[in-house]
Amino acid sequence: MIHRLRQIQELGWSAGCFAYGGGVALTAALRLVEASSATAMSYLTVVWGLILGYFFFSEVICPFAVHDLARLGLSCRLLIHSLTDLLTH
Repeated sequence: MIHRLRQIQELGWSAGCFAYGGGVALTAALRLVEASSATAMSYLTVVWGLILGYFFFSEVICPFAVHDLARLGLSCRLLIHSLTDLLTH
């Protein structure tokens, strides 16, 4: 039992280090882009969270999440369309 707890603790430390490194890298990357692009990219974390949760943690995706994901996709599409119009005119 104690051996298993140590394994879980070591996993927690490594997951924490990877999360911290990802947060630092994300912050550095967001400094280099415009706010509108950063907003669209931050919405993708919701998509990745749903996908990874489904495959790795066997989470059930509820209809509300699918509805919100569809709204999120539509808003990202509208954002990209409006940015394209701004850049071409």
